[in-house]
Amino acid sequence: MQQVANLLLQYEAFFPFCKTNHNAKTLICDLRRSEWVEGDHSDHLVFHIASNRFLRGMVRLIVGMCLNVGTGKVTLDELRTAMDNQERLSKSTSAPPEGLYLTDIRYPYREKMNTYISPHPY
Repeated sequence: MQQVANLLLQYEAFFPFCKTNHNAKTLICDLRRSEWVEGDHSDHLVFHIASNRFLRGMVRLIVGMCLNVGTGKVTLDELRTAMDNQERLSKSTSAPPEGLYLTDIRYPYREKMNTYISPHPY
């Protein structure tokens, strides 16, 4: 599953991980983090992902693909081919929403603004 996470960092277009009938004007995402780590319990894995944006259904489809590769339903080469050709895989799975958490949102332009605003002198 970590191989899938690593592979995704090599791409900027994510058509295979966008729900059908989407209205996205672009499928380009700047994926900055994609990794599986051991959770609080040794039998739990946690997926961390960070990007400048996500497509509709993207995270659930990526987690589902990681599970499909991990269980042998899809090979890493099949995924690489789909990403190279920007086409859907016939065996895609959307992970259930339970357990997915949004933990942080950053707006770089806001962070820059805050550095220019000096605190009130009083």
